[in-house]
Amino acid sequence: MKVCINIDITDEPYGGGNQFLKALKNYLIEKDIYTENKIEADTILFNSHHKMFDNLNLKYNFPKKIFIHRIDGPMSYRGKAGQQLDKKIFSLSNKISQGQIFQSKWSLDQSISNGLKINRNKCIIHNAPNPNIFYDNKNKKSGKKIKLIASSWSNNINKGYELYHKLDNLLDFKKYEMTFVGNIQKPFKNIKMIKAVNSNKLSEILRDHDIFIFASKLEACSNSLIEALHCGLPAIAINSSSNPEVLKGSGELFKDIDELIYKIDLISKNIDKYKHKIKIQSINEIGNKYLNFFKQTQKLYLKENKGVNYYDLIKFKIGLL
Repeated sequence: MKVCINIDITDEPYGGGNQFLKALKNYLIEKDIYTENKIEADTILFNSHHKMFDNLNLKYNFPKKIFIHRIDGPMSYRGKAGQQLDKKIFSLSNKISQGQIFQSKWSLDQSISNGLKINRNKCIIHNAPNPNIFYDNKNKKSGKKIKLIASSWSNNINKGYELYHKLDNLLDFKKYEMTFVGNIQKPFKNIKMIKAVNSNKLSEILRDHDIFIFASKLEACSNSLIEALHCGLPAIAINSSSNPEVLKGSGELFKDIDELIYKIDLISKNIDKYKHKIKIQSINEIGNKYLNFFKQTQKLYLKENKGVNYYDLIKFKIGLL
């Protein structure tokens, strides 16, 4: 088997999808089954709405290749534009893919609730970071103040900035200090701000802190949250979308600013206890799940051998123009 991930992956600070696919690519390279040559590959993994035209052309010219769609979203939280994008994503998926990978049960269930057509050959696989970058500093010693941290590459309003600003005003900064890493439009008064950095630098900053705060409301499966957990930080995440599914027992959930402040105090008194409760899947475990799904899909596709409806592909491509 040879696998190609058909998305432009960058080493620059970027969103969670890019970071995970970079880690997955490294895993596939280590297994000696990755290729950048899309013609050589027998399995193409494509992501969400990225490179739609390219994926359509690939399927048109190479109908026997296996196409696996990693689903992001759903995007309906963006309003009408997001709903239209979801329709394009799933329309493309059902025309060219032989399997769909959802990043969380929440993402799958929400897509079904929104009336989107789901491939019968589907699975749920969470994300994981590069273990050579995101790992726990087991010898870290706590300072006089408990150090909180939050991070986000995107400055979208749903990433929880309103709540971070409330925390900026209400947190006891004699007892705590807090850092925010990423992009933000409105500056803080008390929270230290660091512009978006690459993964290596981010992991160093995470390991220098004690507790991760995560207020993003709508997440298919947050890489920011997973990266912090892999760095050994107990997390406090807002109780919405996939966050409870990803966090499990590795921290606490909250619903509002009052409960967040209470949970910060709770974990700060029991940091070691919470650190021992962190349970996360490695990139090897996640990568193996991807490989197993690739193999399962290949067997199913070879058995059915349905081919491609070229008219549908051309019609869909024209609709994108």
